[in-house]
Amino acid sequence: MIGLYGALGVAVAYGLIELFIRARSVLILIFLAFFIAAGLDPIVGWLVRRRVPQLPALASLIAVLIGGVLLGIVGVLVAIPVAAAIRLLLQEIAFPRLDKS
Repeated sequence: MIGLYGALGVAVAYGLIELFIRARSVLILIFLAFFIAAGLDPIVGWLVRRRVPQLPALASLIAVLIGGVLLGIVGVLVAIPVAAAIRLLLQEIAFPRLDKS
């Protein structure tokens, strides 16, 4: 009986691991949606309280658009110096300076 229970425990553990591996992409999407919703909730609540739009769905759309614009601005501000640094790195690799002093 001990061997049977041990084998059953191993089989259950293996099944649970397989289940999590196969459902990994779905679980990632669920957790990502949860964190996005939790992050947008204060903004949407503020917009609804201010009666900017009467519809919470429209308030959500406005919040997502504002967040997208802010993310785009930050992305551009980060991408410009990174692109310049990559260009300098590639120039240094292609045409190294001999005087390293």
